[in-house]
Amino acid sequence: MNTSSKEDKHLESEIDVDNKSVNTKSAVLKNFHVALVEFVKELLRLTWNLGLLRKVAYKKIVKKTVNMVENSLNQNQIPNTAESTEEYFYLSLTKLSNTIEVRHKKFVCPCEFHCPLFSK
Repeated sequence: MNTSSKEDKHLESEIDVDNKSVNTKSAVLKNFHVALVEFVKELLRLTWNLGLLRKVAYKKIVKKTVNMVENSLNQNQIPNTAESTEEYFYLSLTKLSNTIEVRHKKFVCPCEFHCPLFSK
């Protein structure tokens, strides 16, 4: 009976270790998600302030862009720290801007004329 209690304690400790790693991964993912949402909102801020977006389109663009970026990353590609998150945003700025531009054209401006914000 004494050995079974040792085995139970060992199994409990393994479960605790697994829960901590899962909690750490979910915390990293949540922090990245919040930072990504804020970054996308910052990229859309000028368009929003100019009145070129409605609230529904703004929310839809943010949601679709964040979902697309999060689904394109593997678990090991998600930045762990605030510095690495900032570096990721800096390196992928043009790609995120292009994604937002495509979403904007799809939801807001489906015509052949482009909005002045995204003209090059």
